[in-house]
Formats: sequence, C-alpha cells, structure tokens
Amino acid sequence: MSRSRRRIRRRLPAPAQLAVDPQILRAHGEGHPGGGQGQGDQGADGDLIGYGRDATNADPLLEYLLGFRERMGQARRLLTDAERTAFFFVTLPEALPIAVISRFIGWFHEFGIPVGGVIVNMVLDRQALGDDMPEFVRNRVGMQDEHLRTIRDKFGDGVRAVVPLFDQEVRGTAMLAPAAGALFD
Repeated sequence: MSRSRRRIRRRLPAPAQLAVDPQILRAHGEGHPGGGQGQGDQGADGDLIGYGRDATNADPLLEYLLGFRERMGQARRLLTDAERTAFFFVTLPEALPIAVISRFIGWFHEFGIPVGGVIVNMVLDRQALGDDMPEFVRNRVGMQDEHLRTIRDKFGDGVRAVVPLFDQEVRGTAMLAPAAGALFD
C-alpha cells in the first residue's frame, strides 16, 4: 500500500466511530441509511422498492418509467409493423442528400423499420428548359442526370417518384394538384 493511501486511511475514522443521525434512521427505517431495503431491492410482493419506500407507498418516478417503457414498446411495435407503417425518404439529386438517406435507410433496416421507398424531389425538367439554356443551368442538368443514375443504381425499384422543380414552392391547395400528379403518376 502506498504512503498516500496509508495517510488517508489514518485520517478516516473507523466505521464504528461514524455517527448516524437518529432522525435519518427513524425517517428511513432501521438498518442502512437508505431505509429498510437497498436501492433496487424487492419487497414482499416482488415489486421494486426504492429508498424509504414500502409496497404500500408506490414510487411515482418508478411508475412513470415503467409506463414510459410500455409506451416505447408500443411505438416500437408500430414502427416495425410493415403492414401498418412504412417510411419514405425524400432526396434531391445531389451527392450529400443521397449519402444522408443512404445512411438513414441502412439504420432503418438495422432496426427492422420498414422503408417504403425514395422520392426524388426538385428535378430540373429538360423539356421545360428547352435547348437554349444558360451554361449554369446546363451544368446543373448534367449534375442532376449523374446523380439520378446514382439514385437508380443504389435504390432501383425503391424509387417511387421523381418530382420536378416547380416554378413556385409547393404551398397551399393550388399547388397540391401538380405535386400529387408528380407523386402518383
């Protein structure tokens, strides 16, 4: 044993010399300072009992945690039920969003959560642009074509829809019809 440990031990009182406040013992029951039973011990009826608790005085935190565990179990059963749930991932024809959904889809498969497919959003429409495109737009179309090939290679039949870039944001009821047409055609 090192000298520093010997010094520390010499300074600490022996367990028999430690005074225990009698009020603490009365409040928590005789025996150890936590009450009649240790943390996580079981009472006569088999329920977990915390410090200073008995079977007739339920612990509200424990009740909450047990209820929370049950709710999480219900959520997990729902999320992993392929008959009732599927997640669709929306991506853009760009490298980073493709990498992000690839990672998420992998995680969903690992956790047994069903994936319904991939929707590609904001694709430039060559026909709407015509042949007289500025160089910037032509470069963007070329980039998107390359990423669309990557998406088809990675996700194959999992690609459920390709939605064009509209001339305005899809917002309000007027834009729902064109967006739905792109999604469900």
